[in-house]
Amino acid sequence: MTHIPIHPRTLSHQPLHPPLKASSGLSYFPPPSCLENVDLKTDTVLEALIGETHHAVSRTAVLASWTNALARPEMALNAPTLSTLIPEDPAIMITMRRWIRSSTPLSVETLHQTQAFFWNLGKARESFRSFLNEANQIGLIKAGILHRTLLADSWQIGVKHALKALNAQASQTELNLPDIYQENANALLNLLSKIKTGGSPCLNPNGTIRLPDLPNQRRSARRYLLENCFVKTQKQTFTAFARDVSMGGMGIDRVPYLPIGKPVMIKLPTGRIFSGYVRWYKTTSAGIEFDTPLAPTDPLLSI
Repeated sequence: MTHIPIHPRTLSHQPLHPPLKASSGLSYFPPPSCLENVDLKTDTVLEALIGETHHAVSRTAVLASWTNALARPEMALNAPTLSTLIPEDPAIMITMRRWIRSSTPLSVETLHQTQAFFWNLGKARESFRSFLNEANQIGLIKAGILHRTLLADSWQIGVKHALKALNAQASQTELNLPDIYQENANALLNLLSKIKTGGSPCLNPNGTIRLPDLPNQRRSARRYLLENCFVKTQKQTFTAFARDVSMGGMGIDRVPYLPIGKPVMIKLPTGRIFSGYVRWYKTTSAGIEFDTPLAPTDPLLSI
Protein backbone atom coordinates (compact mmCIF):
# COMPACT_ATOMS: atom_id res chain seq x y z
CA MET A 1 0.00 0.00 0.00
CA THR A 2 1.35 3.45 -0.89
CA HIS A 3 2.36 5.51 2.10
CA ILE A 4 0.70 8.92 2.36
CA PRO A 5 3.03 11.61 3.70
CA ILE A 6 1.62 13.47 6.69
CA HIS A 7 4.12 16.30 6.66
CA PRO A 8 4.59 17.04 2.96
CA ARG A 9 6.21 20.43 3.27
CA THR A 10 9.95 20.61 3.58
CA LEU A 11 11.85 23.85 3.24
CA SER A 12 15.07 23.51 1.32
CA HIS A 13 17.98 25.42 2.79
CA GLN A 14 19.88 25.28 -0.47
CA PRO A 15 20.41 28.67 -2.13
CA LEU A 16 18.21 29.19 -5.13
CA HIS A 17 20.79 31.48 -6.69
CA PRO A 18 24.51 30.60 -6.43
CA PRO A 19 26.68 33.16 -4.63
CA LEU A 20 28.49 35.60 -6.89
CA LYS A 21 32.16 34.94 -7.44
CA ALA A 22 34.65 36.53 -5.08
CA SER A 23 35.85 38.83 -7.84
CA SER A 24 32.43 40.49 -7.88
CA GLY A 25 32.88 41.71 -4.34
CA LEU A 26 29.45 40.34 -3.33
CA SER A 27 30.28 36.80 -2.24
CA TYR A 28 30.70 37.22 1.53
CA PHE A 29 27.93 37.42 4.12
CA PRO A 30 28.32 37.33 7.90
CA PRO A 31 27.08 34.09 9.52
CA PRO A 32 23.36 33.88 10.49
CA SER A 33 24.30 34.11 14.16
CA CYS A 34 25.09 37.79 13.59
CA LEU A 35 21.44 38.56 12.84
CA GLU A 36 19.81 40.80 15.40
CA ASN A 37 16.18 41.42 16.23
CA VAL A 38 14.54 44.23 14.31
CA ASP A 39 11.30 45.86 15.46
CA LEU A 40 8.50 45.41 12.98
CA LYS A 41 6.64 48.33 11.47
CA THR A 42 2.99 48.37 12.52
CA ASP A 43 1.66 48.66 8.98
CA THR A 44 3.88 45.81 7.81
CA VAL A 45 2.69 43.49 10.57
CA LEU A 46 -0.95 44.46 10.08
CA GLU A 47 -0.77 43.72 6.37
CA ALA A 48 0.99 40.44 7.10
CA LEU A 49 -1.60 39.43 9.67
CA ILE A 50 -4.52 40.08 7.30
CA GLY A 51 -2.74 38.46 4.36
CA GLU A 52 -1.79 35.33 6.28
CA THR A 53 -5.29 35.03 7.71
CA HIS A 54 -6.79 35.20 4.22
CA HIS A 55 -4.32 32.58 3.01
CA ALA A 56 -5.20 30.19 5.85
CA VAL A 57 -8.94 30.82 5.44
CA SER A 58 -8.78 29.99 1.72
CA ARG A 59 -7.13 26.65 2.55
CA THR A 60 -9.69 26.05 5.29
CA ALA A 61 -12.43 26.58 2.70
CA VAL A 62 -10.88 23.88 0.49
CA LEU A 63 -10.57 21.34 3.32
CA ALA A 64 -14.07 22.05 4.62
CA SER A 65 -15.55 21.78 1.11
CA TRP A 66 -13.95 18.37 0.84
CA THR A 67 -15.16 17.14 4.25
CA ASN A 68 -18.70 18.26 3.36
CA ALA A 69 -18.54 15.94 0.34
CA LEU A 70 -17.20 12.87 2.17
CA ALA A 71 -20.63 11.24 2.02
CA ARG A 72 -19.34 10.17 -1.39
CA PRO A 73 -16.69 7.60 -0.36
CA GLU A 74 -14.61 8.16 -3.49
CA MET A 75 -13.91 11.72 -2.32
CA ALA A 76 -11.41 10.27 0.17
CA LEU A 77 -9.10 9.57 -2.76
CA ASN A 78 -8.34 13.32 -2.94
CA ALA A 79 -6.61 13.23 0.44
CA PRO A 80 -3.01 13.07 -0.85
CA THR A 81 -3.57 16.29 -2.80
CA LEU A 82 -5.26 17.95 0.15
CA SER A 83 -2.39 17.07 2.48
CA THR A 84 -0.30 19.71 0.69
CA LEU A 85 -2.96 22.38 1.37
CA ILE A 86 -3.31 22.05 5.13
CA PRO A 87 -2.92 25.59 6.55
CA GLU A 88 -0.19 25.99 9.16
CA ASP A 89 0.35 28.66 11.80
CA PRO A 90 2.20 31.57 10.14
CA ALA A 91 5.26 33.31 11.56
CA ILE A 92 3.10 36.37 12.23
CA MET A 93 1.53 34.56 15.20
CA ILE A 94 4.76 35.12 17.15
CA THR A 95 4.47 38.83 16.54
CA MET A 96 0.82 38.78 17.60
CA ARG A 97 1.81 37.37 20.97
CA ARG A 98 4.21 40.30 21.38
CA TRP A 99 1.39 42.71 20.53
CA ILE A 100 -0.88 41.33 23.23
CA ARG A 101 1.77 42.12 25.83
CA SER A 102 2.19 45.69 24.59
CA SER A 103 0.24 48.39 22.83
CA THR A 104 -1.50 47.22 19.68
CA PRO A 105 -3.21 48.92 16.72
CA LEU A 106 -5.78 46.11 16.74
CA SER A 107 -8.56 45.65 19.24
CA VAL A 108 -8.28 42.89 21.82
CA GLU A 109 -11.36 41.27 20.24
CA THR A 110 -9.73 41.19 16.79
CA LEU A 111 -6.57 39.60 18.17
CA HIS A 112 -8.62 37.13 20.18
CA GLN A 113 -10.73 36.02 17.21
CA THR A 114 -7.70 35.72 14.95
CA GLN A 115 -5.78 33.65 17.47
CA ALA A 116 -8.86 31.50 18.11
CA PHE A 117 -9.07 30.77 14.39
CA PHE A 118 -5.46 29.57 14.18
CA TRP A 119 -5.75 27.66 17.46
CA ASN A 120 -8.78 25.73 16.20
CA LEU A 121 -6.97 25.02 12.94
CA GLY A 122 -4.56 22.97 15.04
CA LYS A 123 -7.38 20.67 16.07
CA ALA A 124 -8.61 20.38 12.48
CA ARG A 125 -5.10 19.53 11.30
CA GLU A 126 -4.86 16.78 13.88
CA SER A 127 -8.14 15.24 12.69
CA PHE A 128 -6.87 15.18 9.12
CA ARG A 129 -3.51 13.67 10.07
CA SER A 130 -5.23 11.05 12.20
CA PHE A 131 -7.28 10.16 9.14
CA LEU A 132 -4.11 9.88 7.02
CA ASN A 133 -2.46 7.67 9.63
CA GLU A 134 -5.36 5.25 9.50
CA ALA A 135 -5.49 5.47 5.71
CA ASN A 136 -1.93 4.17 5.60
CA GLN A 137 -3.20 1.05 7.37
CA ILE A 138 -6.63 0.37 5.88
CA GLY A 139 -6.83 2.52 2.75
CA LEU A 140 -8.30 5.91 1.94
CA ILE A 141 -11.92 4.94 1.34
CA LYS A 142 -12.31 2.89 4.53
CA ALA A 143 -10.55 5.56 6.58
CA GLY A 144 -12.77 8.20 5.03
CA ILE A 145 -15.89 6.35 6.12
CA LEU A 146 -14.59 5.94 9.67
CA HIS A 147 -13.36 9.53 10.07
CA ARG A 148 -16.02 11.36 8.07
CA THR A 149 -17.95 12.77 11.04
CA LEU A 150 -14.87 13.86 12.98
CA LEU A 151 -13.36 15.49 9.89
CA ALA A 152 -16.56 17.33 9.02
CA ASP A 153 -17.09 18.55 12.59
CA SER A 154 -13.52 19.76 13.11
CA TRP A 155 -13.34 21.67 9.81
CA GLN A 156 -16.80 23.16 10.32
CA ILE A 157 -15.51 24.54 13.62
CA GLY A 158 -12.61 25.97 11.64
CA VAL A 159 -15.08 27.62 9.26
CA LYS A 160 -17.01 29.13 12.18
CA HIS A 161 -13.87 30.69 13.64
CA ALA A 162 -12.69 31.83 10.21
CA LEU A 163 -15.94 33.77 9.82
CA LYS A 164 -15.46 35.38 13.23
CA ALA A 165 -11.83 36.31 12.46
CA LEU A 166 -12.69 37.89 9.09
CA ASN A 167 -15.57 39.88 10.57
CA ALA A 168 -13.42 41.05 13.49
CA GLN A 169 -10.67 42.20 11.10
CA ALA A 170 -13.07 44.03 8.78
CA SER A 171 -12.71 47.54 10.26
CA GLN A 172 -8.90 47.45 10.32
CA THR A 173 -8.84 46.03 6.79
CA GLU A 174 -11.11 48.75 5.45
CA LEU A 175 -9.39 51.66 7.20
CA ASN A 176 -5.71 50.75 6.93
CA LEU A 177 -5.12 48.54 3.89
CA PRO A 178 -5.69 48.73 0.12
CA ASP A 179 -9.16 47.85 -1.16
CA ILE A 180 -7.91 44.52 -2.54
CA TYR A 181 -7.84 43.11 1.01
CA GLN A 182 -11.49 43.90 1.63
CA GLU A 183 -12.37 42.39 -1.76
CA ASN A 184 -10.49 39.30 -0.68
CA ALA A 185 -12.33 39.13 2.63
CA ASN A 186 -15.72 39.51 0.93
CA ALA A 187 -14.94 36.66 -1.47
CA LEU A 188 -13.88 34.44 1.43
CA LEU A 189 -16.96 35.31 3.48
CA ASN A 190 -19.13 34.31 0.53
CA LEU A 191 -17.36 30.95 0.25
CA LEU A 192 -17.56 30.25 3.97
CA SER A 193 -21.29 31.02 4.10
CA LYS A 194 -21.88 28.30 1.49
CA ILE A 195 -19.64 25.82 3.28
CA LYS A 196 -21.32 26.52 6.63
CA THR A 197 -24.62 25.25 5.19
CA GLY A 198 -23.06 22.07 3.80
CA GLY A 199 -21.91 23.26 0.39
CA SER A 200 -18.65 22.43 -1.38
CA PRO A 201 -17.81 25.53 -3.46
CA CYS A 202 -14.14 24.57 -3.70
CA LEU A 203 -14.85 21.33 -5.56
CA ASN A 204 -15.50 20.94 -9.27
CA PRO A 205 -18.56 18.91 -10.37
CA ASN A 206 -16.32 15.87 -10.90
CA GLY A 207 -15.00 16.15 -7.32
CA THR A 208 -11.56 17.57 -8.09
CA ILE A 209 -10.15 20.40 -5.99
CA ARG A 210 -10.68 24.01 -7.10
CA LEU A 211 -8.65 26.60 -5.21
CA PRO A 212 -10.54 29.82 -4.43
CA ASP A 213 -10.17 32.48 -7.12
CA LEU A 214 -9.38 35.44 -4.88
CA PRO A 215 -8.82 39.00 -6.12
CA ASN A 216 -5.28 39.30 -4.77
CA GLN A 217 -4.26 36.02 -6.43
CA ARG A 218 -5.00 37.48 -9.83
CA ARG A 219 -1.93 39.60 -9.24
CA SER A 220 1.54 38.33 -8.44
CA ALA A 221 1.01 36.36 -5.22
CA ARG A 222 3.10 37.45 -2.24
CA ARG A 223 4.06 35.45 0.82
CA TYR A 224 5.18 37.13 4.02
CA LEU A 225 8.65 36.31 5.34
CA LEU A 226 8.87 38.69 8.34
CA GLU A 227 12.45 37.91 9.23
CA ASN A 228 15.83 39.59 9.34
CA CYS A 229 18.17 39.26 6.41
CA PHE A 230 21.54 40.48 5.19
CA VAL A 231 21.78 42.69 2.15
CA LYS A 232 25.06 43.16 0.31
CA THR A 233 25.86 45.66 -2.38
CA GLN A 234 29.19 46.30 -4.07
CA LYS A 235 30.30 48.60 -1.24
CA GLN A 236 28.33 47.71 1.89
CA THR A 237 26.67 44.95 3.91
CA PHE A 238 23.82 45.67 6.30
CA THR A 239 21.03 43.99 8.24
CA ALA A 240 17.53 44.59 6.84
CA PHE A 241 14.06 43.14 7.28
CA ALA A 242 12.65 40.79 4.62
CA ARG A 243 8.95 41.70 4.46
CA ASP A 244 7.53 39.56 1.66
CA VAL A 245 8.45 37.57 -1.43
CA SER A 246 6.81 36.83 -4.76
CA MET A 247 7.94 34.92 -7.82
CA GLY A 248 9.53 38.07 -9.18
CA GLY A 249 11.19 39.63 -6.17
CA MET A 250 11.34 40.56 -2.50
CA GLY A 251 10.22 43.54 -0.41
CA ILE A 252 12.68 44.68 2.24
CA ASP A 253 12.47 47.32 4.98
CA ARG A 254 14.95 49.14 7.25
CA VAL A 255 17.36 49.81 4.41
CA PRO A 256 19.56 52.84 3.65
CA TYR A 257 19.24 54.63 0.35
CA LEU A 258 19.62 52.27 -2.61
CA PRO A 259 19.78 53.67 -6.16
CA ILE A 260 17.33 52.23 -8.68
CA GLY A 261 19.04 49.52 -10.74
CA LYS A 262 21.75 48.79 -8.15
CA PRO A 263 22.76 45.07 -7.98
CA VAL A 264 22.20 43.47 -4.58
CA MET A 265 22.32 40.11 -2.89
CA ILE A 266 20.02 39.05 -0.05
CA LYS A 267 20.74 36.26 2.40
CA LEU A 268 18.01 34.79 4.61
CA PRO A 269 18.69 33.08 7.97
CA THR A 270 18.12 29.70 6.29
CA GLY A 271 21.19 30.32 4.13
CA ARG A 272 19.35 30.93 0.88
CA ILE A 273 20.88 33.68 -1.24
CA PHE A 274 19.06 35.72 -3.87
CA SER A 275 20.58 38.05 -6.43
CA GLY A 276 18.76 40.88 -8.15
CA TYR A 277 18.59 44.64 -8.49
CA VAL A 278 16.71 47.52 -6.91
CA ARG A 279 13.41 48.05 -8.68
CA TRP A 280 12.14 50.86 -6.43
CA TYR A 281 13.09 52.68 -3.24
CA LYS A 282 10.95 54.79 -0.88
CA THR A 283 11.96 56.17 2.53
CA THR A 284 13.50 53.04 4.15
CA SER A 285 11.88 50.36 2.00
CA ALA A 286 12.88 48.83 -1.31
CA GLY A 287 11.65 46.35 -3.87
CA ILE A 288 14.22 43.91 -5.24
CA GLU A 289 13.58 42.19 -8.57
CA PHE A 290 15.24 38.77 -8.81
CA ASP A 291 17.65 38.02 -11.63
CA THR A 292 15.86 34.68 -12.00
CA PRO A 293 12.18 34.43 -10.92
CA LEU A 294 11.21 31.80 -8.37
CA ALA A 295 9.41 28.71 -9.58
CA PRO A 296 5.69 28.61 -8.72
CA THR A 297 6.42 25.54 -6.55
CA ASP A 298 9.27 27.20 -4.62
CA PRO A 299 8.97 26.45 -0.86
CA LEU A 300 9.00 30.17 -0.06
CA LEU A 301 5.76 30.59 -2.03
CA SER A 302 4.01 27.50 -0.70
CA ILE A 303 1.85 27.20 2.38
